[in-house]
Amino acid sequence: MSADEIVEPYGYSPWWFWLGLALVVVVVAWWVVLFLVHRRRQVVPAAPAPRAPVVVAHGGGDPWADARARALAAIDALAGRYGAGSADPRTVHQELATVVRDFASDRAGIDARTLTLHELRAHPALEPAVGVVAQLYAPEFATGAAAAVSPEHTLQQARAVVAGW
Repeated sequence: MSADEIVEPYGYSPWWFWLGLALVVVVVAWWVVLFLVHRRRQVVPAAPAPRAPVVVAHGGGDPWADARARALAAIDALAGRYGAGSADPRTVHQELATVVRDFASDRAGIDARTLTLHELRAHPALEPAVGVVAQLYAPEFATGAAAAVSPEHTLQQARAVVAGW
């Protein structure tokens, strides 16, 4: 091969560089727009709308007597089932939490059945129930913790809260 046959390599036109750079910018901009449009906004949950408290007109008596009687009857029935051996400690704690939360919902006018312990503590109207629910929290959800907390003690405390509130 002679020196006359050797040809210098051809260079690319500068517009190919600018086209490639423009495509990279467009792709990056597209991803930024998608991220900004579809990102999850941190939503602060609104406090649940308060329910109207259960008030029964009794001619000046206790307006929550019916709700209190239902809750005390449910606690007594649960204590009877536990005493008979048909309910284990975890079941007692779970059902007792439901009874206390139902009574608190009726008493305070706030739906306490689905609130976490932190949310219960945030409502001053639910303060009397927070102590019992806090004691029931671990045994209600953890199988091993149910044996550590006496069901008789929590039944007694729930009965005292319902009767005194």
